[in-house]
Amino acid sequence: MTNQTAKTITTNIVPVQAIFDVNGVCVGLVGPGGEFFSPPLSSDVISNATITNSTINSTTIGATTASTGTFTTLTSSNAQITGGSISGVSISINSLNNTPIGNVTPSTGAFTSLSSTNLSVTNTITGSISGNAATATLATTATTATTATTATTATKATNLAGGTIGQFPYQTAADTTAFVGGTGVLVGGSSPSFTTTPTITGTNISGTAASLSIGGTAATATLATSSTNIVGGSAYAFPYQSAASTTAFLSAGTSGQILQTNGSSSAPTWVNQSTLATGTATNIAGGSAGAIAYNSAASTTTFLTLGTSGYVITAGASAPQYTAQSSLAVGTATNLAGGVASNIPYQSGAGATAFLANGTTGQVLTSNGASAPSWTTPTAYATVTDDTTTAGTRYLLFANQTSGNLSTEYTSSTKLTYWPATGALTNGINGGTF
Repeated sequence: MTNQTAKTITTNIVPVQAIFDVNGVCVGLVGPGGEFFSPPLSSDVISNATITNSTINSTTIGATTASTGTFTTLTSSNAQITGGSISGVSISINSLNNTPIGNVTPSTGAFTSLSSTNLSVTNTITGSISGNAATATLATTATTATTATTATTATKATNLAGGTIGQFPYQTAADTTAFVGGTGVLVGGSSPSFTTTPTITGTNISGTAASLSIGGTAATATLATSSTNIVGGSAYAFPYQSAASTTAFLSAGTSGQILQTNGSSSAPTWVNQSTLATGTATNIAGGSAGAIAYNSAASTTTFLTLGTSGYVITAGASAPQYTAQSSLAVGTATNLAGGVASNIPYQSGAGATAFLANGTTGQVLTSNGASAPSWTTPTAYATVTDDTTTAGTRYLLFANQTSGNLSTEYTSSTKLTYWPATGALTNGINGGTF
C-alpha cells in the first residue's frame, strides 16, 4: 500500500427557496438577494396546447352546451369576438370584428346586430348608436350627449346640449329643457324672461335703480324712501351725503376719536379730543377729590393731588407743589398770624415767633437773658410823703449829675440838715439859720 497525497475539492453550495403551486409543481426558485429563477422552460408562454377532460374552477373546458360551459371569471386583453352573443359580463374593448369602435364612417364601423345586457364600455363612443339601443333609457355618466336621441334622461351631465352664451336653462315640462336669455332682470314663472322694468318686492335692493319700476304703481320712483340696509361701506363706517342724493361713507376712526363736522363744503372727519378747544366747561375730566388742575404743557391739563392739611401751594421748578408754612421765609409782613390783642411777639427760636401774654397794669417788661421775657412788678425804692410837722433832722438829697437817669442819690448828714416843723435849714450854713 502506498500513501497518496490528499486532495481537497471545494464545492459552492448556494441556498435557494423553491416556490410551488397548489398542485405541488415547482414554478421557480428564489436565490440570494431575492433574485427569481424560472424553471428551464423554452418559453414562459405555452401556445397551441391541447387540453382534454379538464376543468377550470370545477367547470368543464370545451363543453358545447352553454349551461355546462360557463366561466365564472374571464379576463382577456385585446380580445376579438367574431360571433355569438355575450351577456352578463363586463367587457373593455377597443374594436369589434376588427373594426374600431367609434369609427366616423358608418360604412366601415356598422354592426347589424349587437345584444348586450349590463354592458360596461370604458372607451369613448363618439359615433351614433342605433338599432337595438332603443331600450336604453338612462345614460348615468354621459359626459356630452350629442346624438344620443334615444337617451331619455341623463342623471349626471357635465355640459348641456343647445343654448348660446349667457343663456339660462329652465324646464318647460317634465324632462324637457329650454334656454332663455336677454337683458335686465330675469323674471320667473311658467315662461321666464328678462325685462328692464320688473316689479320687485323685497327688504333689501342693491345695485343701480335707474330705469327700474320699484313696487306697484311707483313707476317714477328713482329713490327708495326707506331702507333696512345701505349698500357699500365697511364695518362701523358712517354714511353721509357727499352731494345731493349721493351717499358716501366715512371709515371707522381710531378708538377715542370724535366725529367733527367741517361745514357744508367738506366731508366730516374723525379728530383726536386733545386737538379740540372748548370754550366753557362745567366739569374737567380726570383728577380726584380736592385735586387742583394746572397745565403741564401747552393745551395739556393735569392735576395736583390734595396736599397735607395746613400746607400752602408754592411754585416748583416745573409744577406747583404743596409746602409746609413753617418752611417759608417772608420778607415783610403787615400783620403777624396768631396772638391776641396787646400781646408782644418775640422769637422763641431761630425762625420761630411766639407771643408774650399781657401783663397787669404797672408791670414792666423784664428780660430774662436767653429765656423768654416776662412782665414783672418793679421793687419800691422811695415813697414821697408831705411832711410839715416832724421836729427832727432830715437830710437833703442831691445828685452828682445834671441829666440822664439817676442811679445814686447823695446826702450830707453833718453839713446840711432840714427841720420840717420849722422849715429851717441848719448846720453848715454860714451866717446862721435860714
